Amino acid sequence: MRLVLHCTGADHMEVGSARSADFGKPLERMNKVCKRPRAVPLNIHTLRPDSVSPSSTRRHMLEIGGNIGLHSKTSVMRSILPNQAQDATVLRHMRTITILLILSILGSVTSQTLYGVAYGIDFNNCPSDAQLRNDITIISTFSQRVRVYGCFYCGNICLKIARIAQPLGLKLLLGVTPAPDSVFQNEKNAIGALASSEIGLNPNTILGITVGSEALYRGDLTSAQLAALVNNMRSYVRGLGSSVPIGTADTYFKFDATIVAAVDVLYMNVFPYWQGVADPVQGATIALQAYDSVVAIAQGKPVIIGETNWPTGGPSFGAAAATLANQAAYLPSLNCRAQDRNIGVYIYAAFDAWTGGTTTPEDNFGVYTTQRTRKSSFSYTCGPSVPPSQTTPQATVQGCRDMYKSLTCRTLNEDPAKMDAAAVSGARSWLCNANAQFCTTIQPGALYGTCNAVEQLSYAMNLWYSLYKPQQGDAACNFGGIGHVVAPGNTDGQLPPVTGNPTGNPSTVPATTASNSACQTMFGSLQCRTPSEDPAQANAAAISNARSWLCGTYPKYCTDIGTGGKYSGCNSVEQLSYAMNLYYKDFSSQGASACSFGGVGRLYNASSTTGQSTNPPPTTSGQTSCQTMFSSLKCRTSSENPASFDAASITNARNWLCGTYPQYCTAIGNGGTWSGCNSVEQLSYGMNLYYQQFAATQGSQACNFGGIGKVY
Repeated sequence: MRLVLHCTGADHMEVGSARSADFGKPLERMNKVCKRPRAVPLNIHTLRPDSVSPSSTRRHMLEIGGNIGLHSKTSVMRSILPNQAQDATVLRHMRTITILLILSILGSVTSQTLYGVAYGIDFNNCPSDAQLRNDITIISTFSQRVRVYGCFYCGNICLKIARIAQPLGLKLLLGVTPAPDSVFQNEKNAIGALASSEIGLNPNTILGITVGSEALYRGDLTSAQLAALVNNMRSYVRGLGSSVPIGTADTYFKFDATIVAAVDVLYMNVFPYWQGVADPVQGATIALQAYDSVVAIAQGKPVIIGETNWPTGGPSFGAAAATLANQAAYLPSLNCRAQDRNIGVYIYAAFDAWTGGTTTPEDNFGVYTTQRTRKSSFSYTCGPSVPPSQTTPQATVQGCRDMYKSLTCRTLNEDPAKMDAAAVSGARSWLCNANAQFCTTIQPGALYGTCNAVEQLSYAMNLWYSLYKPQQGDAACNFGGIGHVVAPGNTDGQLPPVTGNPTGNPSTVPATTASNSACQTMFGSLQCRTPSEDPAQANAAAISNARSWLCGTYPKYCTDIGTGGKYSGCNSVEQLSYAMNLYYKDFSSQGASACSFGGVGRLYNASSTTGQSTNPPPTTSGQTSCQTMFSSLKCRTSSENPASFDAASITNARNWLCGTYPQYCTAIGNGGTWSGCNSVEQLSYGMNLYYQQFAATQGSQACNFGGIGKVY
């Protein structure tokens, strides 16, 4: 379910809302106050324009939904029973309730209804009982469960909806606001009032309670703070004699061990539209991959897709178009495949929002219109089960170039040899670490996992630009000077169309070797350089890694090879050799090791064109020790020879691993214990560390890395 940003007054602050000092801002500033735009967007439900005043802009949401995929009944029972039982009879009673609740959660989904759907109201303009009854009745015709966020608003909205839902056979998932403390206490009081009513916290009606929604994503609470509030709510509810499970909801990449340990259920939000995915069916595959990634860390606890759908109106986001046709393709593709796997899915939302006549994607996620008319795109009927493909389709070389061509914000050139490798690497590391959702589609094994480094970066840059252009303008595409905004049809910097075999997937676009004799003369004059001037004869990953370290640590050595520099037109190894030689001149006191750079550099007599080294190739790790290390690894590449692999796959796997978990790459970085080993030996070392950490939860998948890893 997708709620929440409640940007409200200080006495009505929803989870993740703006701080009280920011209240009362004009409507046009609320996106900023509420930390939007969001990668997993807010759906803001507001009523008439005249209901919003510049001096008091408040947006509240009520969200309703269902869906539970349970992976371990035993672990859930263990986690939701009290740690100590005052009385054996009470303990047996609570166990019975817990089992009944789990069975109700596991109830099957028929082909004619959804597990659950989100429903939003404006807490600043509470609906009448008749309006509320009408909406809940409509929902009951296509959904088995309803979910509510913010119980104490509108005179205990949870109790009002429960009284309508129970006779209709709908189950209710409650939501509470965790901050500030006064509001959290009000929420607990509302839960207590519901418990003492004729409805009660009875598992026949109440599925559980979620504490907060996307509080981690927005940075409103730390994991430790949120975990403490989850535990606080659990203690309170257990004191009421109820064993309903307690959870939280957040974007799929924000859960950590602290949250997993605290909750009974994880609700994960995923919106492929906000990842810029063009094909909604492919988007469903990506959503299920995100689900699997959360299951891998959930320690056997149930995982639910808490919010997902595709908008039917508003501007495109990256390559993703907000259309009825795309929603019509996404919904059944995801929902039916989820049913086949017994995965719970909350579809967001029941009805379109109405925010003063604006047309944004956030307004158009409903399966019904604001007039309560069912959209033609909404279908929940599933045909015969068809096993989904286990392999993610990957773009061809031409597909990558077509993607690059379609971007509004992209790098200055599509050819990696024409771009500053350190700048490209730095931009990607920052972008993917700070906004992991932008990089899902460019990771190894994903749709654009086979594209070259700058095509991949451009894809992610364009998603960032799409979000932040309203605030930053074209500066949102700068990225340290390597990005620019282009008009539709602009071909500047594009690589030519693929000829010959357009369906092939070569590892990288061939680097263009400058014909300029100045590059060749420069290369021949260097004392420290690569063994060959031809990029095709070099290990692409090793070249990229050496340049990333050198230009990132000593940018002064890369000025002349950067965009617009004296040697910016030279090929990648000529450029790297130029910078390596500058480093060697300054650190020649280190001897030959100052020209090693992980084994890619050698010392030569100036102007030598024979390719013969005047010194043996320096290494920091002997060949034998590298081989011994490699053979000792449980998770490693299938071969120790870099020539046996697609260089792009090795580079992509390393970029993701070292960018996401830099601690696994310390020993293979420049100057590290294994920096002298070849690229696949180095990658295998890092992969094995990752595998050791995650094998318990991910199994052999923790060694997959886009198909290049294997467990021995």
